[in-house]
Amino acid sequence: MGTHYDSFRIYLNAEQSDTLTTGDTSTCRYPFIQNIEVPHMHHFVLKLAYAGIPISWYNVNSYNNVLELTAGATTYTLTVPIGNYTIDELITALNADAGNIYFTAAYVTLTNRVTIENTSGAAFSLSISASSGLLHSIGFANYGSIAYDFAIGETITGDWCVDMSYLRSVFITCPELSNPCLDSRTMRASNFIIGVVPVICGPNEIIHYTPSDEFYQRLSNTTINTLTIILVDDNNQIINMNNGDYQLVFDLRIVRNDDENPYAVDSSTYTTRWMQNNYRQPNLIGLHDARY
Repeated sequence: MGTHYDSFRIYLNAEQSDTLTTGDTSTCRYPFIQNIEVPHMHHFVLKLAYAGIPISWYNVNSYNNVLELTAGATTYTLTVPIGNYTIDELITALNADAGNIYFTAAYVTLTNRVTIENTSGAAFSLSISASSGLLHSIGFANYGSIAYDFAIGETITGDWCVDMSYLRSVFITCPELSNPCLDSRTMRASNFIIGVVPVICGPNEIIHYTPSDEFYQRLSNTTINTLTIILVDDNNQIINMNNGDYQLVFDLRIVRNDDENPYAVDSSTYTTRWMQNNYRQPNLIGLHDARY
């Protein structure tokens, strides 16, 4: 039987994790060296306390580097090599693709939009598949299939401004949570999100984020010996972290099932009883005993 504690501070470093099916630090498992258990009629609750995440992903990646086009009767795909791009670099890559013999793209600084000009020498109908991941980056609507009657020399302009950010937030998910979140991205209860970290800096910098709320979420098991962390993007897709080494800190608490305020620890009764009956100095890698 594992030792009972009031609360822990858990430190997770991706470099010391077991990476799972992706072979990347975006999906990690953190095993503990012994089971942590709750007493009868108690349960675990967990809260993100700190995140240090390097911006090691590419803003053009396998999710958003393709344009699928139909020009007249010809269907072809433009694929931009994965990497970090400015909008000017992205437009250059699009125009350099050997398959692009129908139009020339340009970026207009004044409007912050992309234009596409028919430079093929012939009129044709241009259709862009809605599954084209690059649509959002270059500012073209990504709902339904887009079709244009494209006259010689005609120019069409993006529906909105370009967006080279790729993602605005990193969603930290933990499958060991007991209840999924209501998520507008999937229109249902899905994803066990334990924290949302805003992306507030640029490539090769590190996000340092400390949540201001005190929202704890219940874990599904009364015994834990591992935590699984998966980082997903704004579209609920696993982020390719390129094995970037992130650090996370969690607060783990044991609370009574019948607590009116389940996220408060009763230090006057439970802690004293625990210390009298169960105290043993912890010797857990990555766990810090933070009794209240």
